[in-house]
Amino acid sequence: MNKLLPTLFLPIIIVTQAFGYDCAITDKQLAKELIKMELSGIHFSDQEKSTCLSQNNFKSVKVVYDPPNEKILTPSYLVTDMDKIKISKTDLIDQETNSYKVTYQMQAESIENKQSILITDSITYFKYLDKENRRLYGCAAPLSLPKEKAILKNCYQK
Repeated sequence: MNKLLPTLFLPIIIVTQAFGYDCAITDKQLAKELIKMELSGIHFSDQEKSTCLSQNNFKSVKVVYDPPNEKILTPSYLVTDMDKIKISKTDLIDQETNSYKVTYQMQAESIENKQSILITDSITYFKYLDKENRRLYGCAAPLSLPKEKAILKNCYQK
């Protein structure tokens, strides 16, 4: 029976990968998940092994750690609550490539001086519309980084 267990679970793993991304969500929900991925440290140096970047934390986007090549990038701000991030608008900026720009606000704390600040920022992303790309890469992928270097407080590694 023990030898049979891996064979029984293999089809479940394959099916999960094939149909694992939830793309039946609104543009606002998709944008929020992409912002969460950015705030989890996807572009910061030394975040590769962070549990915040576990694929299990993201239902609609594929996590691909992408640190900078030229210099070490570290966060300047800590964000305590993902639920308090307010998306002010999500605009389709290029219909041909299904590219969107999302503008949002978040309350953050400066790592340097501990002062609270209201940050308005934006990211651009594109949505995958075809089934094969969604299966492989998720529902969307970021095109640009936020201007402010912020990270969720529970993801911050000193």
